[in-house]
Amino acid sequence: MPNQALSLPVKAVILTVQFQRGELCIWYKCNPYEEGREERYFHIYGTGAQVVPEDDNEHYIATVQQNDGAFIWHIYESPTY
Repeated sequence: MPNQALSLPVKAVILTVQFQRGELCIWYKCNPYEEGREERYFHIYGTGAQVVPEDDNEHYIATVQQNDGAFIWHIYESPTY
């Protein structure tokens, strides 16, 4: 899975990441009256991959399983893409 850049409402708070109907989805809470959007960056690492988060500022969000645990993904938010 590649890294992702998403345009989210300003000050959105990430709640969790899970699969829904086969798609990886991010749930967040936000103030619906707050104006503006901002780019947010998410890095996705598979278990067993020889990859370490590239930035000490990355923030762990969740670990999710795909295909009944055949694939395990770890999602981090990062200040950069």
